[in-house]
Amino acid sequence: MMRTIVNLICTFICSAQVLQASTLTSGESIRALLLGDPKGSDKAELFHAEPVSGAQSSLLGGEISLRRNFMAEFDLKPSELDAALEIRMSSRKAGAEGAGYILSTYNLHSGISSLEKMPGGAVLKQMQDFAVLAPDRLYRYRLLKWANRFQLYLDGQLQMDYTEADDEAQVLSNDLYVTMGAESLRSNVKVSSLVRNPFLVPALKRTVEVRDLNGLLRAVGQAKAGDEILLADGRYEDVQLEISNSGAANSRVIIRAKNPGQVVFCGTPAIGIKGSYITVKDIVFTEGIAPDGDSVPPLVTLDGAYNRLTGCVVDNFDRDSAFKKKEFKWVRMPGEHNRVDHCSFIGKRSGNNLLPTGGLPESWDRIDNNYFNLYPGKTHPIMVGSGWVATNESHTLIEYNVFENCVGEIISDKTTGNVTRYNAFFNSAGAMSLRQGRRAHVYGNYFVQDRENHDFWPEERKGHALTCGISIRESGHLVEHNYFEGYASAIRLRSGSPEGFQEPGRPAVLPRHYAPASDTLIRRNTIVARQTVVVVEDVFPETDIKKRTVLAYDIRAENNVMMGTDEALLVTLEYKEPVRFKGNCFEHLPELNEDVTNDELIRDDMKDKCAEGRGSSLVLMPMLTGDSVGPVWLRN
Repeated sequence: MMRTIVNLICTFICSAQVLQASTLTSGESIRALLLGDPKGSDKAELFHAEPVSGAQSSLLGGEISLRRNFMAEFDLKPSELDAALEIRMSSRKAGAEGAGYILSTYNLHSGISSLEKMPGGAVLKQMQDFAVLAPDRLYRYRLLKWANRFQLYLDGQLQMDYTEADDEAQVLSNDLYVTMGAESLRSNVKVSSLVRNPFLVPALKRTVEVRDLNGLLRAVGQAKAGDEILLADGRYEDVQLEISNSGAANSRVIIRAKNPGQVVFCGTPAIGIKGSYITVKDIVFTEGIAPDGDSVPPLVTLDGAYNRLTGCVVDNFDRDSAFKKKEFKWVRMPGEHNRVDHCSFIGKRSGNNLLPTGGLPESWDRIDNNYFNLYPGKTHPIMVGSGWVATNESHTLIEYNVFENCVGEIISDKTTGNVTRYNAFFNSAGAMSLRQGRRAHVYGNYFVQDRENHDFWPEERKGHALTCGISIRESGHLVEHNYFEGYASAIRLRSGSPEGFQEPGRPAVLPRHYAPASDTLIRRNTIVARQTVVVVEDVFPETDIKKRTVLAYDIRAENNVMMGTDEALLVTLEYKEPVRFKGNCFEHLPELNEDVTNDELIRDDMKDKCAEGRGSSLVLMPMLTGDSVGPVWLRN
């Protein structure tokens, strides 16, 4: 392997203008700024960055001369590397030794991103390496440095965050070295001068404290960018809010409990957000009263753009039996660039999905770090879009959530180009369902059932077609680096209707309701199944009104580790044709069909196989639990 160093000298002087700040962040506020297309060019003003003239060049590996505070960006697909990517920040002159840091990422065999001190190589910090779980993605690498702190992002993912205890880093980073392990890899590097500290949140312009509903209505009606509305402890009944005012990217309007968890919205609350850059935070919704009619308005509707629901709890809100036959979405996201995060949703009994999105084109909505436990309810937690917008490239991101004791289509993905990653599906009688959209990317998720008989689920749920890990329809999906354990079947490939078929009564403008799974790659997953690893769903009779007469086809299963009980099957044997197996490892699957007999049987530890490029790198990383997501105040 050859490493080439191309010198790119781009010297500049930064002015050190620092905003007055209310609180330090650990990356979360910057990450919020990356909502929307993370590769977009409209984010520079959010980082208070000014492009440096002449600082964009083509490189194999490169050196850039810097001073103090900068943002460096380049695009890279990690799978094109044949060694780790190294980013060095140093005070040395070119070719001379000096103090500094080495940030090493895309370490294939460890799943860890490391930061080391120069000289000496002492390890300062290690974090989960995101690129290992999805190496074929084209990432925007963004390195931010201010004084003694720096962060590395892969798109909107915080890959490394470090603050030097002393002021040594203040004078470091006179040079930035990017070393890429490839003989012919080129990327563009863009360097910007940071004129303000990106790690600080601007001070709020005004704080308004309210003690009752009338005070809240008055404060919301008068709210301006930079206002924080603090709710005093207590119960607020029948809160009906329509928020049309807007904040700004670095000056949001925040409505929150003064003491998190001590403000309760009960009765018939309905908060509609039509403006932009609004945050609702740290409120408990419970003890609901069912209104007249067949449907109930959502508790919170995130219309507009760049709005956020965070730190809230919805706890058995519809426990009243009058809700049972009503259609009730707890939260709706019909807008764009909106976010629901660090919330807990518990015990939904009413009908309809808990959290549907609008699925607008380029909506870039984000649902992350939430806890869902809907037992004893039977409704689906999340639905992305609908059949009406299935072809929209909505780019919805669902990550770091825990789904426990949920049923049905736990995530019903009905638009195109969405990402589901780093979630944990635990003891649920349901599935991650790729329903109608195309080109979904599902990676880095845990699907685990540890109760063999699922005694708490009725028989009709235990044997339901959706009681599996991932249910797949439509085409172009990539399912990689997931871990499945305990399911009767890990992956279910659904049959469907032929191209062009439209079932009676379905509007002609809608796509097929049931398309068969096709053109999908299932690679580097680790699967431990009780009965069948991959189920190829049977076709239905010709008399089926939905005409589900086409088997799944063109499915590739590569470099997976697949295990089962002594009675388990690899695939439903009467249908060998839809799945092509290549380079997989198997154990306790005695009925391997003739297409896969040349694949290797497992002889050693899963981690060893991972090092050889088989199975999921996720086995090197811990599974999320309910204690690690949801409102921070509820965990403390």
